[in-house]
Amino acid sequence: MATAPMNISMNRMDNYCDEKCAYSFNYQTSNICTATNYGSYIHLNYIDSGTQPPVKFNSNTYTVDNIEIYSPSLHNFNGQTVDGEIIITHFANNIGNPLIVCIPFVASGRPANEGTQIITDIINTTSSHPLKQGSPSINIKLNNYTLNSIVPTTSFFYYNNTNNYNIIVYGLDNAISVNPSVITSLQKMITPVSSVQYPNVEYLEFNKYGPSKEETTGDGQIYIDCQPTGNSTETEAVTYNKSPTTYDTGSIFQSPIFMYIVLALICVVILIIINKLLVYIFSS
Repeated sequence: MATAPMNISMNRMDNYCDEKCAYSFNYQTSNICTATNYGSYIHLNYIDSGTQPPVKFNSNTYTVDNIEIYSPSLHNFNGQTVDGEIIITHFANNIGNPLIVCIPFVASGRPANEGTQIITDIINTTSSHPLKQGSPSINIKLNNYTLNSIVPTTSFFYYNNTNNYNIIVYGLDNAISVNPSVITSLQKMITPVSSVQYPNVEYLEFNKYGPSKEETTGDGQIYIDCQPTGNSTETEAVTYNKSPTTYDTGSIFQSPIFMYIVLALICVVILIIINKLLVYIFSS
């Protein structure tokens, strides 16, 4: 039985899974953010305002169930835990095992982004309340509370845990950067998890392309915004239109109807030849 946390590292990676772990999303803004302190993590609800499931994983659609914030992280990254980790749980709409998306966050001097601001606002609000274990849940007012701003569109790791859940984990290169004081505030509210939540398993795979953001435009076409792997900010827009009708000459020649027509013509030609032969013989 594995007792060590799953280690997320390129040195640990076994294989690529670009097709096996295809992940695309378009999370909508949630109008409500309710926070609860469960002792070892902060629990957040997320009510997607969209009419369609926001996530597709290997052709199955998923909806967000909840978000949890831990400190320190539940996974190891390059052999050790980091300051914290965001765990986003999704449930399948029809078929498919649960999908867990995990994003580390670290105290760093790297430039802030939208994800940094959202996580900072959540932790600062809950710590100033203060939100203690057993306290009633509190509502947090956030501007543009959407997982589109938190989940990176870069390469990620993937594995199946012992419950056969689909686990996506972003590496340290894509960790969310927050101020060290935010980490300190979070650790004053919650305690570290005492047991291993994501134990080590045999295979760790890697999707070098990362997820795509999908949108449905007004004319029914699908627009996909692809983010290349790494730190590049280039995007490539690909629009899928209805393919024009084409005719394959080879397939026409091989169709049964064409073969019947040819056979009938051959029979007619043979009958004409026989008829002419008979006429010639009797006339002689």
